Amino acid sequence: MSSTGKIVAAVKAVLLLACLGDGSGAGPARAQSVAGLLAPPKAAAPAASKTGTGAGGAPIPAEPKPQDLAIPLPEIVLRAGELRHTLRGLAGALPADDRLGQMEAEIQLWDAEPEARREQVEELLRSAPSSIEIRELKNYWQNLRIEAALRARQASGWAEAAQKALNQLEVLRLKWSATLEANRNDPNLKAILEIVEDALREIEGRRTQTRDKLLRLVGLQIATTRQDQFVADVVARLSAEQVAKGVLLHRDSLPLWQVASRRAQGDSRGVFSWTKTRWAGVLAFGSDYRHALMLLAGLLATTLWLTRKLARATAGARPADARQTLALLIVHRWFSLGLLPPLLFSCLLLPEAPTPLIGALILVWCVPILRLLPPQDPISRTTLHCAVGIYAAYALATLLTSSPTHNRDMTFVVSCLTVLVFGYLVRPSRIRAEWAAHRRRVTEILLVMVALGISAAANLFGYMRLSQLIRVSFVYGSFIAIGVYTTMRTFALLLTVAVDTRQAARLAVVREHRKAVLKWFPRALYGGGFLLWFAATLELMGIRDEVGSGIRQVLALPLGPSSSVTVGLVCSVVLILVGGYLFAAAIRFTLREDILSRLDLARGIPELIASSIFYVLLLIFILSAASAGAIEWSKLTLFTGAIGVGVGFGLQNIISNFMSGLILKFERPINNGDVVEIDGQTGLVTRIGVRSSTIRTFQGAEVVVPNANFISNKVINWTLTDPERRLELPVGVAYGTGPDRVIELLHKAATSHQNVLPQPAPVAYFHGFGDSSLNFELWFWILRTSNGAQVKSEIGLTIMRLFEEAGIEIPFPQRDLRIRHSEVPGVLPLARDAADCRP
Repeated sequence: MSSTGKIVAAVKAVLLLACLGDGSGAGPARAQSVAGLLAPPKAAAPAASKTGTGAGGAPIPAEPKPQDLAIPLPEIVLRAGELRHTLRGLAGALPADDRLGQMEAEIQLWDAEPEARREQVEELLRSAPSSIEIRELKNYWQNLRIEAALRARQASGWAEAAQKALNQLEVLRLKWSATLEANRNDPNLKAILEIVEDALREIEGRRTQTRDKLLRLVGLQIATTRQDQFVADVVARLSAEQVAKGVLLHRDSLPLWQVASRRAQGDSRGVFSWTKTRWAGVLAFGSDYRHALMLLAGLLATTLWLTRKLARATAGARPADARQTLALLIVHRWFSLGLLPPLLFSCLLLPEAPTPLIGALILVWCVPILRLLPPQDPISRTTLHCAVGIYAAYALATLLTSSPTHNRDMTFVVSCLTVLVFGYLVRPSRIRAEWAAHRRRVTEILLVMVALGISAAANLFGYMRLSQLIRVSFVYGSFIAIGVYTTMRTFALLLTVAVDTRQAARLAVVREHRKAVLKWFPRALYGGGFLLWFAATLELMGIRDEVGSGIRQVLALPLGPSSSVTVGLVCSVVLILVGGYLFAAAIRFTLREDILSRLDLARGIPELIASSIFYVLLLIFILSAASAGAIEWSKLTLFTGAIGVGVGFGLQNIISNFMSGLILKFERPINNGDVVEIDGQTGLVTRIGVRSSTIRTFQGAEVVVPNANFISNKVINWTLTDPERRLELPVGVAYGTGPDRVIELLHKAATSHQNVLPQPAPVAYFHGFGDSSLNFELWFWILRTSNGAQVKSEIGLTIMRLFEEAGIEIPFPQRDLRIRHSEVPGVLPLARDAADCRP
């Protein structure tokens, strides 16, 4: 069926559905009329023959009449206004002619050189490219495929919109044509007929434009589909070549000395086109990663500004030891220091970066390596400069070569020069002199020299895949390792020095966990640097997918013969739980100690906010771990029921303590640092947990108290709303001492102590008459942070000194002795009334 027939069939279906679905009883009749109107013209039939029978005796509907589709007269003017809005909307849904012309020009430009592009790919593959070059070209063609797919999808969307617009215009044409036919013979409707005829002319003009545009869009669909298929074939060819890289011990190129044969095979053609393709890949990379590159530029400007400011701030500093001297030297080389963070961040873009950008990145990275690494590492400056010079030569060979053949020749020359230079550095006389001191360094140089010698020999005899793999592994991989090592060693040194500064001492994490910071932060830096180097090297060697596939296979291993739990599932759950707990604990500590503690909040509020956020984060990570572990909660009904029974019986104390802990958190009857007394124990609250709390007594013991005891028992909080504490010191003096003088001396002893608060002022009271003394009591107030026992001791000693100076006696205890009458011979007779006998 032709496209016109499809359009007519679609219009018939739309109109039939519209007529059948209006809910009126005339629906079938109107459907019959529409069907007859859309049917092809037939020979005239007798007027009386309205109906008949078809196959099987089914009745044949009567042909539709024009008046069934006609617009009612009162609605014609209103419908004419709506028609103009509808036509404008249909025109706006379609692309403009200039946009169509632009897409057609892009496709024509592409169709003009498809064979040239394919020839570039074939030329590269004939030269046995490295995995980096294949990856670069593959990324370029994948970007082209994305563009082609976008154009094809856009052309298809426009074509669908044009088809829908054409169908809607056909419906409108039928309605307005029926309206014209129904009112043509009425001479009183001349003005109405002019409106109808204008509407039909507008509809017909719009139909013609839409039909022409639809034909152009169909042509665009065909062209974009052909283009997408062409690019897909090239990407498949490159992917197959990338897989074939695993065959290393197979000669894939002519020997290097067979220049004539290589030229006969076209090994050196397409210099200009190859250079154009490479720089087109650079531009495509810049377009695709423009946001990341803008972020990288902003990071570079920020780090250079910060390091410059730091260098100015430490210009007059005097180092206290050799470590600070080295740190100041690095800080004063602020430009090289500012380059390190952006260069480290740029390693994340290496897997997608084209080869020229990788070479440029290596050249830039040489600056901080040569400036910052020698002062920190006892590596030979000659060896380091030679190694960096060789890396720069490889980078320039990659950056400036104009064809794969030239790249092969230049890398062979550089590899031979590298072997010669390293051979000079490890000559026998030098080995004998430095073997004992730098045995490891000499061994590494010998290993690199042997590897690059094998790479040059493989290049010479035509084993290009083996040569490229060795060269990428030992050149690019080792250079990234040196760059990452320089960055991590520099940051670790600056961190260890910064921890000892006064500014760092303001942070609670430094004050309380200094040893842990010095131990684990450098290890975390080196660990992150190793992972970054490992990932970048695998990508540059072209084996990231193979290594990733092997790791996924290991993680997919089940823990049992019929178990659905895999190694990766367990590792992901454990990683989420452990990492989530450490993250939540770090957030709680930072909020409680460094952020909220600096705000003007009521006592206990920082602990409440930090703990609430901690438990919310823990809940989120637990649910995330359950989701990662594919736990189906619907299958845990029996388990949750058992938990409910356990809560009701065996776990009721735990739940009670847990709920009490929540009440303590939010109601805050006690806070960390309060002095409380409970169950005969008095001490300082050091921790309030979800199940229990810890009290440190003044004797140094740690008492763990269930939280339910704080809720259900009587608790004395000495410092709940007031940080001040009152201490009492009883004092006795001999009878006959003036009480006013005693009160004066007691008050003087209290006010002279530095830890006694002036308000409320110390007070001394006469407490009563004792057996041997007049009893007084001194009251004074101190802060809860003071040591009450020490303060009482010092004030007591002061009182003794003042009493001694004033001649006031602190008496010993005195007792009266009574002796009753005794019949024992030799004992003096006493009165039976037990009279007192005073010695």
